[in-house]
Amino acid sequence: MKTVVLSGEKELRIFSLPLRQRILREMSRLGTPVTAKEIADRLGITPSSAQHHMTKLASIGLLEQDHTELIHGIQAKFMRLTNVTVSIGQQYADDLSSSRDAVMRRLLLDAYDGYLKAVEKARARGISEQPGAEKYADVMSSVVHLTDEQANSLRDLVSDYLKNCGRAGENTHPWEAAFLFYRMDLVESAGEGQENK
Repeated sequence: MKTVVLSGEKELRIFSLPLRQRILREMSRLGTPVTAKEIADRLGITPSSAQHHMTKLASIGLLEQDHTELIHGIQAKFMRLTNVTVSIGQQYADDLSSSRDAVMRRLLLDAYDGYLKAVEKARARGISEQPGAEKYADVMSSVVHLTDEQANSLRDLVSDYLKNCGRAGENTHPWEAAFLFYRMDLVESAGEGQENK
């Protein structure tokens, strides 16, 4: 699978605009090709604004045209998410590092906020997690010990699996997954750097 690396300021600005993140999120949630008019109606913006932002996202390789249809005498262009992984360039130590950190933080917080809303709605409807019951939300956290090769393999496996499930199908529901993955030994441990007293 191809990775789009947001290595420059222009690409990062295009990607990080909150409205564009909402467009990407809504398109991901729907899982089917959509028109700018459909996105505009769902997000409460004008179709011309939706078209402008979708064109910008296409310019960095995140959207592409799926097909066109004649609707009420107008040729409608249906866009879809491209089958790519986005890297916001966290590996670069440059003037954009703080901007990248802010984008990453917002992406993770958006996923967490969605998780909390799902849990709250399930609780309000009286849904509880019983053994064998259908899951509606889950958090998994673990420390695993991997070689560099195994870590790359796990990352690619998860990334490919998520992208392969990115289209809506019969009997499917949209699930959001946020996969945070980093080497713990690169982070100072809790006892390091403190003087013994």
